[in-house]
Amino acid sequence: MIRTSRPAAFLQSESVVFEKWSLQRAAKRGVALLGTLLFLGASACGSAQSDGDSGAAQAGAAASAGAVAASAGGAGTPAVAMGGAASSAGAPSLTAGAAGVAGAAGVAGAAGAPSAGSGGTASYDDPQFEVKFPPDKRRMLIRDEGNSNIHYVNLANPAENWVTKATGWARGMQLVGNGVLLGGRQDGYEEYDIKTGAIIKQVKSFPNTQSAYRMENGETMLAQNGTTLSFLEPKTDVVKHKITYAGYGYIRMVRPTPQGTFLLPADQNLAEGDADGKILWSLHQPGWGHIWEALRLPDKRIVVASAFGSTLDFLDPDTHMIVNSFGGKKMPDAANINPNFFGEFQILPNGNFMASNWQGHGGSNGSKGIQILEFDPTGKVVWSYKQDAAVYSSIQGVMVLDGLDPQYLHIEHLNGMWTPVK
Repeated sequence: MIRTSRPAAFLQSESVVFEKWSLQRAAKRGVALLGTLLFLGASACGSAQSDGDSGAAQAGAAASAGAVAASAGGAGTPAVAMGGAASSAGAPSLTAGAAGVAGAAGVAGAAGAPSAGSGGTASYDDPQFEVKFPPDKRRMLIRDEGNSNIHYVNLANPAENWVTKATGWARGMQLVGNGVLLGGRQDGYEEYDIKTGAIIKQVKSFPNTQSAYRMENGETMLAQNGTTLSFLEPKTDVVKHKITYAGYGYIRMVRPTPQGTFLLPADQNLAEGDADGKILWSLHQPGWGHIWEALRLPDKRIVVASAFGSTLDFLDPDTHMIVNSFGGKKMPDAANINPNFFGEFQILPNGNFMASNWQGHGGSNGSKGIQILEFDPTGKVVWSYKQDAAVYSSIQGVMVLDGLDPQYLHIEHLNGMWTPVK
């Protein structure tokens, strides 16, 4: 029998905690709503800048939906360019956020890691998240598959931006502690210094790797075609144990669950397998195409990025059928957004979802669509990032760093959000 990293008794108690967490979260969000409305009423009298383009129109739409409008403007528009230089064309479009609430500066971590921003590490049930960390000051890691680059982007201070060529990159980004970023390679994994983007480690002896994920116990899980999950020893990178699931060849970003199982996205199929290689259930959806990532939420629903379906789909915890979807080919403002392929996504502490909208292989796709979208829990786009076509081609993944401390390993299988292991 293959051992999991958590004993059954712990998993059972953990499940109870998640159920309580879900109920408490709902109660907190109800109380926080009043405070948010009061804040929005005060902010409406502020002095948000306007750039007079489509970003301003989007900001007005966001305000009518109950969000604070914060469109980019004038010389203050944070532009993203190679080496941190400002770019006059294709500046990021900031459509919603808590403009004017800067907050106190965070404290830089050891080894010069990026600051966590206002107030340090955010709560992982935090409806005021974007008040503490305004979107117009957002810090992100962006994976541009079209140009094989990884970008660090600081909208408040573009001088800190960096870009690193990552030609061997497969999928997924994860903070693994000590200021290090983990990414899968097509033959293993590699690690980057998050301050500079420098590659500090490469493991290249595992062919057909599709993604990598650092487990809570320190093992590195490689998802390989087949489907095989190989778990590597923390120090030696030798295979400690494997799990194989027959019949799921087009595997991508496998994720553990709080129950000690694994969610297996494979083209038009999503399955859940146990630690012994047994498939517990599976779902086939013709509307999906090359799906990559699925996460289980604290209420036990599963959210899936449908890839070429261009949606975030939510599955019932019991029937596993789709009960709700965000986005889609006919979503509002589809002509401008050009929903093409929702790949890697992130769940923020306020319950919002960051999704990447990939536009195709090759280096000539930067002018297509809006490639980073933020959905609120109702499915409305409340913020977006319009890539600079001179810098980006096709964004495959995004990670918002605000509220995360890169000195800690972060795992997302406990509650669907990046959670520090301390």
